[in-house]
Amino acid sequence: MAEARDETIARLPKIELHLHLEGGIRRSTLLDFAPQLGVTRESLESPEWAQRTFRFQDLGHFLKTMRLYTSTCVGTPKDYERTARELFEDLVAENCRYAEISFDPTRGIPLHMTFEEIFGAICRARDSVLAGKTMQVGLIVAFARSRGAEVAVEFARAAAAARNRGVVGIDLHGDELAGPAEDFAEAYAIARDAGLGLRAHAGEAGGADSVWSVIRGLGVSRVAHGVRAKEDPALMEYLETHAITLDMCPVSNLMLGVVPALAQHPIREFFDRGVRVTVGTDDPLFFDTTITGEYQILAREMHFTHDELRRITLMAVDGCFLQPAEKAVLRRDIEQGFDRVLAGGAS
Repeated sequence: MAEARDETIARLPKIELHLHLEGGIRRSTLLDFAPQLGVTRESLESPEWAQRTFRFQDLGHFLKTMRLYTSTCVGTPKDYERTARELFEDLVAENCRYAEISFDPTRGIPLHMTFEEIFGAICRARDSVLAGKTMQVGLIVAFARSRGAEVAVEFARAAAAARNRGVVGIDLHGDELAGPAEDFAEAYAIARDAGLGLRAHAGEAGGADSVWSVIRGLGVSRVAHGVRAKEDPALMEYLETHAITLDMCPVSNLMLGVVPALAQHPIREFFDRGVRVTVGTDDPLFFDTTITGEYQILAREMHFTHDELRRITLMAVDGCFLQPAEKAVLRRDIEQGFDRVLAGGAS
C-alpha cells in the first residue's frame, strides 16, 4: 500500500518554490571536488560520510558548512552552469512543472564573479535543459543579511534590470538574527517598483516577531519557512486573511532542530487553518531530500490525501511570482496532471 502510494506521488505534477541553487549540488558532483574538499572519493560515496558530515547543530552550523562546500563546488561561472543544469534535469525527472530557484549573487563578491556572469551561466543551463520540456523556471535573486543593505540595493537593481530575462522576485536569506529586516527596505522598494515578487526568510531561527518584521518592514507576500508564526495567534490570523504564503521545508526544519519530528511539523496545522503553504526542499544536497520525497512525507507523516496534495500544489500556483495569465495556464496543467495520474495514467 505504502509503495503504491509513493509511486503515485512520484508521478504527480509538482511545484517547488523554496530551493537554493547553491544548495542543490548533485551528491555525485562532489566526487569531482574530492581533492579540494580534502576527502577521498570512497569517503564521499559512503552514506556514513554524508550522515556524519551533514549533521547540524543549528542554523549557524549549517550555514558555515554550506559556505565551505558551495565555495568549493560552485566557485566559478562554469560551476554555476553545471549545478543549475543538473538541478533542472533532476527537477524535470521528478515531474516538477514549475520551480522558483533562488541564487545568491552576493557570493560572487569574494570569488570575483559578477552578477551577469552568475546569472548568465544559470540562464544558459535553463535554456538548454528546458527547451521542449513541460517545466518552467523562475529565478529569484537572493541576498544574505550578513552582506548588508548597500549590497542588497545593488543586487535589487540588477534583479530589476533582469526582469525580462527570467527573474521573478527577490529574497532575503541567511541568519535572520544578523540584523533588522527593515534595513533592507530600500532594496525591496526597488524590486517592488520593478514589479518583482517579494519574499524573505523568517520564522526559522527567529520567532513570530521575525515574521512580522518582514511583512511590515519589507511588504513581502511570501515568507520562506515561517514555522514559528504559530507562536502568535494574531499573526496566524493575519497570514490567513492576507493570503501570505509560507514556503515550508519539513526535512530542513527537522535537520536544523526547528521541529522535533516530521509528524510534528506545523504545515498540517497551517494548511487545515487555511494559511497558504507550499512545500520545498531548501538545500537538497545537505538535507538529503527531493521534492518527491517532501510530497511523500506530507502523505506519510502528516496524512495528506491525494486531494490535499493537489490543493497544496495549487496553493503554490496562487503564491508563485508568475503573472496571472501564466498562473492560469499552470493551474490547468496541474489540475489535468493530477486527474490523469489519479485516473491511472501518466503525468
